[in-house]
Amino acid sequence: VGGSGQSAGPAAAGAEAVERFALAAAARTRPAPGSLWYEPWLGHLGGVPADCGELHLNTARVHARLLDGATVLTLLRRRRPTLVHVRPEGAGSFAPAACPRHGVPTLGRTP
Repeated sequence: VGGSGQSAGPAAAGAEAVERFALAAAARTRPAPGSLWYEPWLGHLGGVPADCGELHLNTARVHARLLDGATVLTLLRRRRPTLVHVRPEGAGSFAPAACPRHGVPTLGRTP
């Protein structure tokens, strides 16, 4: 897994390089299908499946909701609830939604 436009180094036989993006980058341009959503302080939070292009949430790891009109994230499965209602850069461009194709939680672009 490498950053945007960054080579992840030599891949093992049969392995594919996967691009990762931050929400701020996704607010500026649509992430590539098959890429992973990664925030430096929060970790891997979801990804963009190649078959639909929507930003899917890793629901075992993160919960998204609107709070006072802003999208906030809460990390799940932590021993201490220290990361509750975190608003990463670029979150204002997204709102919690459901994938029209898969019916799972996503972050959809706001108009």
